[in-house]
Amino acid sequence: MIYRYPQQGIISGVCVGLAKASGLETWVVRLIAVLLFLFGGYFVMLIAYVAAALVLDKVPDSYYQQDPYQSLFDQTPLKEKTWQAGASANQKLVDLEMEFTMLTRRIGQLENYTRSSDFKRPTP
Repeated sequence: MIYRYPQQGIISGVCVGLAKASGLETWVVRLIAVLLFLFGGYFVMLIAYVAAALVLDKVPDSYYQQDPYQSLFDQTPLKEKTWQAGASANQKLVDLEMEFTMLTRRIGQLENYTRSSDFKRPTP
């Protein structure tokens, strides 16, 4: 299903929704929309954009309320071409490094807790 993403969009989030549905970068969809507006008939494009803004539902609030550990299982596609949606290889490496750093800190906190006097071992 195609949604509008008003928090990520410039006007009403229609181009962001179309970009996510088609697998293209948002800037490509916006460029196509502007070119169609300028060269393909501004009245038709304006009516189509307003109609899409009225017809498409807003993205559910649960989309923005994600679990912080959900990113560990996020399968964001790796982009192969500039216009494709997804993360670049460098961005994926930075994201993975941040996730490993977060996991290392969490493991350290768990180790410190299990070695502290607050930790109570279960009795058999």
